[in-house]
Amino acid sequence: MPVSYPFRPGAPSRRPSRFRRVVGACLAVFGLGCGGGPSEAPSFRIGVLALYGGNFTELSGRPTVQALRLYADSVNGAGGVDVGGTRHRVELIVAEHTAQVEEVTTAARRLINLERVDALIGPQLSSHAVPVGGIAHRAGVPMISPMSSNRATTEGRDWVFRMATPDEVQAKVIAEVATRLEARRAGVLLDRTSGYSVALANAFEEGFAKLGGEVVREEFGGPEVSDYRPQLRHLRAEAVDALYIPTLSSSTEVILEQVAEVGLTARLLGGDGWSLTAVARSPVGEGALATTNWHFDIDDPANRGFMARYAERWGEMPRSTAALTRDALDALVRAAEFGGSIEEAPLRDALVRQPSFNGASGVVDFAEDGTDRGQRVVVSIVEDGEPRLLRTVDRDGAID
Repeated sequence: MPVSYPFRPGAPSRRPSRFRRVVGACLAVFGLGCGGGPSEAPSFRIGVLALYGGNFTELSGRPTVQALRLYADSVNGAGGVDVGGTRHRVELIVAEHTAQVEEVTTAARRLINLERVDALIGPQLSSHAVPVGGIAHRAGVPMISPMSSNRATTEGRDWVFRMATPDEVQAKVIAEVATRLEARRAGVLLDRTSGYSVALANAFEEGFAKLGGEVVREEFGGPEVSDYRPQLRHLRAEAVDALYIPTLSSSTEVILEQVAEVGLTARLLGGDGWSLTAVARSPVGEGALATTNWHFDIDDPANRGFMARYAERWGEMPRSTAALTRDALDALVRAAEFGGSIEEAPLRDALVRQPSFNGASGVVDFAEDGTDRGQRVVVSIVEDGEPRLLRTVDRDGAID
């Protein structure tokens, strides 16, 4: 259903007039006034929430910004975005933030209220995307979180979209794949302070039990924990043949070191918070399985082209974060052209109504509820020390 205009009748306008926005865009992009020549070109202002600090820089912040710069430069080099017959430059306003929730919510408010962005991309973590999604929804600014897998990011929020496969679908798929590979007794090691970790663990336990498996659950209490050996020794004593570790990469890498130390031999299982490249380097990584949202082995023209351009520009291979983030900006650019406007409500409406398209991460097709109907689960496996594509599964998690 198209969004009515205004979307919430009686809501106060927080936006400057079109003229003020064009002037501001010209000054921001070109450092000039709007009095003639190329400086008259307006901007399509995209606020970017990029997570930096520790290994988040390598896994999230840097690939987010690099993917967006690559795509924006390509669009701008081709003349910009055709918005109702007027060419607009894509302008990225990047707000770097750490893992602190207060910091990312403050950055989001600044982008919306002070920078007057037309749309937001990010944040990537669900623990950030859920509160920021509420801010964007109340402000009436379209937001796309490429990597958030928590349904609470979009539920009841008409202005918020996400692209990653939901937690419970990921967990269902990895449970079934592990069962097909003859896992019968699985250990689960989770961070009880992380909503992401708990959601994946609960869904995995439910799915694995339905398939006839047994689960041994162990918990730890937060990212400050660095000794997981007591839990791992208990799981070893329980003779588990698979170990599901639904944590982010920073914890996972330390856990795997200690898995090797205590001599726990079990097939390792993980979710999209893992860096499968790091897992592949681990002495216990061989045979590990993980659900992700993208893989560089997917043989698709859009994916191959993206990978080649990214590697040429940045001298490294992209990550899932880069592929999905690139597609988020692609969706916004296409929506601005399809709807002929970068005003909030028409832009949001066009994100839903525009035709689906094939991006680097697969088909992008936003539904009215903010989910990507084209999303899929990618199952990867470490073989011969390399993360390889095992299979892809459709968005409902059904495996043939």
